[in-house]
Amino acid sequence: MLNTYRDKYVIARLPHNSEISECLSQMDSHRLMGVELLSPDVDAEALTSLGPNVAVDLMLRDIGTDLTWLEQYGQLRQAHNVVAVVPVVPGFDRVVRDAVSCGLPVVLRIDALEDFDCDKVLELLDFYAHSPGQNQPIEFFHSMSRAFFAQQPITMWHIMREDPSEYRYVMDDGTEVISQRLSQLDAGGDLAGFVERLQDDLLLELGECSKCGFFRNCGGYFKVPDCQFQCTNIKKIFRTLKDKVTEIRRDLAKFGRS
Repeated sequence: MLNTYRDKYVIARLPHNSEISECLSQMDSHRLMGVELLSPDVDAEALTSLGPNVAVDLMLRDIGTDLTWLEQYGQLRQAHNVVAVVPVVPGFDRVVRDAVSCGLPVVLRIDALEDFDCDKVLELLDFYAHSPGQNQPIEFFHSMSRAFFAQQPITMWHIMREDPSEYRYVMDDGTEVISQRLSQLDAGGDLAGFVERLQDDLLLELGECSKCGFFRNCGGYFKVPDCQFQCTNIKKIFRTLKDKVTEIRRDLAKFGRS
């Protein structure tokens, strides 16, 4: 389907080595933003044909056996923007620590909210903020902290690349959807306006979102696909992030005075 998207910026999903060269032969190198490697069977050496500006996402799935894969690709950090994408499922926190120990930035992939272990996420957030040897960004913590610090309304939709006004996920049959996480969701018309319509609806309901101090940064992200989802634990994470940014501001002000 690459020919269909020659005039778009593309992130290609690649399950096999052979598809790397095929992808490059069909895409303008300036429009290939990145590749998602779906299997540890992809040989790291095959990535040498990619330009240095092409991001490489390691889509970890079997988190019990992915450590050797992380070590292999950690060696490519000098030549490529390699990121480990870790699903938030039982055991994810250990894999995140393994990834950053290999020198890899991490993106937490949120699939099913029922698997979202807030306590483990908070433990990981503490590791991200305070571990002496931790110097890699972990998303969504990193971008959301920057948003709080700069007081910018960057939303989870943008950070997680699920805002359909900017990104589309193309299914294997060519159907464009919001994201893999929301592939079964009826977006109700024009995809580009989905997030704006969702936010308007959530505020008009005068429910949890209308009273939430984090709404402009969450943007209703955790209310989809289940609008009845209660965000008590999610707000703990946002509050912890904001408190840590407040600590940073206080330390910077103290340093400035000295």
